[in-house]
Amino acid sequence: MEALKAQAVCARTYAFRYILHAGLAQYGAHLDDTTSYQVYHNIAEQAATTTAVKETDGMMLYYQDELADNYYYSTSCGVIIVFISRAG
Repeated sequence: MEALKAQAVCARTYAFRYILHAGLAQYGAHLDDTTSYQVYHNIAEQAATTTAVKETDGMMLYYQDELADNYYYSTSCGVIIVFISRAG
C-alpha cells in the first residue's frame, strides 16, 4: 500500500505541475496519453489504487518550496538514470 501511496503522490504532483504550465495549449490540454507525458491505458479502476489516492488526497512533493520536478515510471528493466541539475 505504501508504494501505491507514493505513486499517487508522484502522479498528482506530476499532473499538477502541468496544470500550472500548460504544455498543449493549442488543444486546450495540459498533458496527453502518449509516452511524451506518461501512458494511460484506460484499465478498470482498482480498489487498492483508489484507496491510495484517497489516503493521500491533497499531498504533493515539494523541493525548495516549489512543486518537485519529479519523473516516475513503471518499467525500468533494472536501469535507473540519475539527472543532476547544475545551476550556475
